[in-house]
Amino acid sequence: MYSKASIIKMVNSIDDERFLQAVEAMLETYQQNNAVTYTVVGEPLNTEQYRKHIQQIIKEIEAGETISHEDLKKESETW
Repeated sequence: MYSKASIIKMVNSIDDERFLQAVEAMLETYQQNNAVTYTVVGEPLNTEQYRKHIQQIIKEIEAGETISHEDLKKESETW
């Protein structure tokens, strides 16, 4: 059984660009398959990233960094 550290060490010792691109693609696919949601621009978020995103939104709301529905409608008329 490999540990995370031993896998990182092995990958760090590899200079084959094609192999590294394949590993990167595999990791991206794995990450996307573990996505619980996506950002408005289509970036996948896993559970931890989603929790951090929600915590940031809560802080913004608590700081009063919001816009009313009416104000948003008015603002969107200028887009």
